Amino acid sequence: MDEKAITERARRMLPDRRITAVRPWPGGLRNALFRLSFETGPDAALRVYGGGLAAARGEVDLHRALAGRIPVPDVLAAAVDTEPAFAIFRWIEGPLLRTLCSRGEPAALAAAGSSIGSVLARFGDFRPAAGSGADAAAAILEANEAAERAGALGATLAERVRQHVATVRDRLAEADADPVLVHGDFSARNIILDGTARPAVAAIVDWERAATGSALIDLGSVLRYERPDRPLLEPHLSNAYRAAGGVLPEGWRELARTYDLIDALRGFGSATLPADARAELLAIVTGTVTAP
Repeated sequence: MDEKAITERARRMLPDRRITAVRPWPGGLRNALFRLSFETGPDAALRVYGGGLAAARGEVDLHRALAGRIPVPDVLAAAVDTEPAFAIFRWIEGPLLRTLCSRGEPAALAAAGSSIGSVLARFGDFRPAAGSGADAAAAILEANEAAERAGALGATLAERVRQHVATVRDRLAEADADPVLVHGDFSARNIILDGTARPAVAAIVDWERAATGSALIDLGSVLRYERPDRPLLEPHLSNAYRAAGGVLPEGWRELARTYDLIDALRGFGSATLPADARAELLAIVTGTVTAP
């Protein structure tokens, strides 16, 4: 779909606002993102979904359900009944968390970590009526087998993953049994901050992979690059998480890193995975299963 067609679709969705510019915006992996400017009023974000109608409907419905309780952009308009699905959200101005992390400013990172921890604790307000049926151990082993079969992991590392899962299987099952709302890709590219000297979460975006499961899934994702000798958001994030009512089990950090193996191992399945990204995933897997 070309830019002219996208512009025309946006005009039909917002007939009362005169669009003056439609600019492609970087960052989308499966979906296309555009920034809309108007003759009057604030900008908006137009999302063109590449993942199908169900994914689009699910994200739009979730944004509406979370509004006022979790910081998400307001839905201004949506067209999710025909391919490709479109949604228009309020534009949220501010830097991504990954930009802040790259700057490495301790005071700003401490403030951001505290805000993220407080917000993440509120995910626990959204729980399924029944258990999620998740089995993290099985998911890790399945992804591990696929990566080994594809040649992405050597036999030695794949065996270390199996051994690691065996040592924490019961603890994973206990965490699985307490499901909450999970973003599913709670990473530094999906957290927008407000840009102040003490950054706070302005919005969390890209909810297509949202599900229910252990809160440690999102914790593992956002803390993926934390190391004891290279702290970024910790211990501010976990302290604020607890202060806001979140509960962390003993040894939670190891478990969170273990949950993150699911995404890391599945990442090897990308047909266009660059060499540097492959090396990064290998480092994550190796660091997790060899951590003291």
